[in-house]
Amino acid sequence: MTGLALLLLALPYVLFPLGMALLAGFARKQKPAPLLDDPDCPTMDVVVAAYNEEKVINNLLNSLLKSDYPAERLRIWVGSDLSSDQTDALVQKWSAQDPRIQLVRMEQRTGKSGIINRLVDLGNGHLVVGTDANIVFAPDTLRRLASTLLRRKAGVVGGRLVYRSASDSEANRALEGLPAGASLPRTTKPADGSIAQEEQAYTAFESRLKQSESDLFGAAMGVEGGCYMVQRTLWKPIPPATFMEDFFVSMQVLAAGWPVLWDGQALAFEDVSTDPREEFARKTRISLGNFQNLARFWTLLLQKPVPVGVLFFLHKVLRWIFPLSALFVLGSAGSSLIWGNSTAWDWVALSGWAVAGVSFLSLFVWPSRVRNPLKPVGYFVALNGALLLGLYRYLRGVKSSVWTPTKRTT
Repeated sequence: MTGLALLLLALPYVLFPLGMALLAGFARKQKPAPLLDDPDCPTMDVVVAAYNEEKVINNLLNSLLKSDYPAERLRIWVGSDLSSDQTDALVQKWSAQDPRIQLVRMEQRTGKSGIINRLVDLGNGHLVVGTDANIVFAPDTLRRLASTLLRRKAGVVGGRLVYRSASDSEANRALEGLPAGASLPRTTKPADGSIAQEEQAYTAFESRLKQSESDLFGAAMGVEGGCYMVQRTLWKPIPPATFMEDFFVSMQVLAAGWPVLWDGQALAFEDVSTDPREEFARKTRISLGNFQNLARFWTLLLQKPVPVGVLFFLHKVLRWIFPLSALFVLGSAGSSLIWGNSTAWDWVALSGWAVAGVSFLSLFVWPSRVRNPLKPVGYFVALNGALLLGLYRYLRGVKSSVWTPTKRTT
């Protein structure tokens, strides 16, 4: 029993990614979609939900205005969730200089999903781009997203987020005018005690997997909330108090029978994570949103079993229930040990739990100036701990999706 349970644990993080990598190796690689010429570029609304983002909002708006997308077809909407810092004043200053930027201050705090719904209703562009206030776009990203979406007749296309450091002068210079096809700027070494390297590695792992799902099946399981595009005609309002609205948008498009694609060359840059506690809180919000979307879209497992249902189950559902499966493994191995009929698999499971526990504790007690070889495992344990906490909060009921952003480094 324990051996079968361990196999279930290996599916979402080991066996499924390996299988996708093998399939992608045999498949014909997708070439980047040819970029649209200016006359072929549709009108576009970029929507941003912001709350107290005075440290980063200038970088986002500056990068969007430096985009190579035709200026007359681009409009930028910033929804302020009753910000109490200088966010509104900064956006108004930009708006006075460029009327393409519009500030919409909410009448009460509604959370990201409510702001995005409001901004989409105000706009009329053929394409809608969702992003976050701490994102910096490469100059060709908007055109790349539009080209992939239209030339491949998709409903949603997601770009790739790359972590950068505010002190990384090379990255910042590159973002001033990153040419099409240019190599990624290097990022500086994260601060001692941060989990930025682990977050970077996990994000890169996810990006490769989504690219394979996109290339092989036209069904990338989720897009990055900081960089995605959807056809307005396929947009549906996000339910109130929704976390992970980006996943909702992409899954409802898949449910409607349209492809969801991933474009790894459409780049956007995000600050590195620095504080493990803040990152845990962010992961908990993400986890809560995961279970909201599982309740909404579980029927796709039966209604569209191939390929959407299979990909959804192996890539997402098994990950979301991973901590529950791990607890089952612990119970199975422990009971076998107590009753004196343990096997080698039971000892493997118990050893794994011991390593996981020590690695998690090391995040808090390991000297910050000494390299911690257990940190990647500790990060993975924390990730699954956030899933459990997110499930608990989901079961208690969700009444609001208002949020406080993590500390910005710029």
